[in-house]
Amino acid sequence: MTSPVSQERAASASGLARLTFPQWPRIAVAAACMGISALATGGYALLVGPVAGSLFGGHELRAVAGSRGTGVLEGVGRHLVGLDAVGLGALILAVAAIKGAAFFGQRAWVIGAGQRVLVELRAGLFRGLLRLDPLSNGARDRGELVSRFTVDVEAVEQGVSEGLLGLLKDGLQLVVLVALAIWLDPLLGLIGLVAFPPVAAVIIRLGRELRRRRGLVHDAFGEVGSLVDETAGGLAIIRAFGAGPLMERRFLGRSRALLAGATRAALIKASSSPLNEVLAAAALSLSLWYAHGRIAAGTLSPEAFLSFFTALLLLYQPVKGLGQAHQAIQGALAALDRIAPMLESTSVAVAAAPCAGTSGAVVRLDGVTAGYGDGPDVLRGVDLDIRPGRRLAVVGPSGAGKSTLVHLLTGFLAPRGGGVLLDGEPVPAGPDGARGLFAPVPQEPFLFDDTIEVNVRCGRPEATAEEVRAACAGPACSI
Repeated sequence: MTSPVSQERAASASGLARLTFPQWPRIAVAAACMGISALATGGYALLVGPVAGSLFGGHELRAVAGSRGTGVLEGVGRHLVGLDAVGLGALILAVAAIKGAAFFGQRAWVIGAGQRVLVELRAGLFRGLLRLDPLSNGARDRGELVSRFTVDVEAVEQGVSEGLLGLLKDGLQLVVLVALAIWLDPLLGLIGLVAFPPVAAVIIRLGRELRRRRGLVHDAFGEVGSLVDETAGGLAIIRAFGAGPLMERRFLGRSRALLAGATRAALIKASSSPLNEVLAAAALSLSLWYAHGRIAAGTLSPEAFLSFFTALLLLYQPVKGLGQAHQAIQGALAALDRIAPMLESTSVAVAAAPCAGTSGAVVRLDGVTAGYGDGPDVLRGVDLDIRPGRRLAVVGPSGAGKSTLVHLLTGFLAPRGGGVLLDGEPVPAGPDGARGLFAPVPQEPFLFDDTIEVNVRCGRPEATAEEVRAACAGPACSI
């Protein structure tokens, strides 16, 4: 049976794949470049032995029974014997140019894919933000929201460009170099690869712990952002009551918690490389010991071993890269765990169409009971008629339910009992249904950081320039 943690991880991994899939044409081109780069890397290793043999005497390689790779090395060596230093340099330069061009191509297409994933993810988050219930804690915690749009989104982009695509790049290099090492000498290749299982185990174990730690770090970033937003919003009160030292202590406390979490995550990430280096060095030492005996016995030529050893040395760079890619993916999954609910959020309630304003209609609250979440009732059994042409003032102490009444009328809060009626018919649920009936004017003014025209068009984006000017004529403003 799959545990809840593994189910959550699988869901996040599939979500990361879904985010990446629309960019498959760019990823396909990047993968082709990665394949060329991997083959060029294998070409480097293959050429090292014959080039060395050509430079230091031009002797033919001794074949090893059952090893096709050494036979190929003999052929390469025979062709290189006739080349001078200029020819050998030109050959190496050609391989380097192919590898460099392929590397540039893969980076360009990977960056393009990753940045487009970032743009689409932010757009999806913004759509989720617009669907949030404005009365929910998630909508009020603005620092947490900013953290999701910045820290979490950047982590997901890194999970795509450095994680998923890094796995593809290093995986291709790994396949080419492992195949080359085993092809050159099967037994020697298996001895050199003996460190791979423990390296993989270390990568997986550290990656799981890193994901958990990165999730805590992202939460801490959100808490710091929330405190900054809270302080900026209440700056006048803080200054008036001399609460600056208190707020500074709160900020330092959260900053220290963030520092501690980030340090632990960084230490886990840093421990992966040295552990892998030690395991790789052990496998290389074992290979050297075995190859020394084979060379002394005359069953393995120095040139063949040079090509094999070069392939093995080059092999451990993509192994380390796989570890780093796995860490980037785990960080992205930790970020997706936080932002997935917002990507999947739905509106408070969605009406089929806005309710058109009706002149002369009577709005009635019929035995309405309402409250928030699982809390107690704020309004209980309220009956109220709001007739056209009348001005109605609702007064009462703080907590009496005045704001709750407004939330009911504007559709942001659904009644627990009773109903809101328009000429005896239920008002469609949700703010979309009530939009044509009510125009709330909040106690605190709100303006978008844009022109007056943009602010006036908020309720009717399709309004003409003449209609906007007419709307501004009353308040004596101009645009």
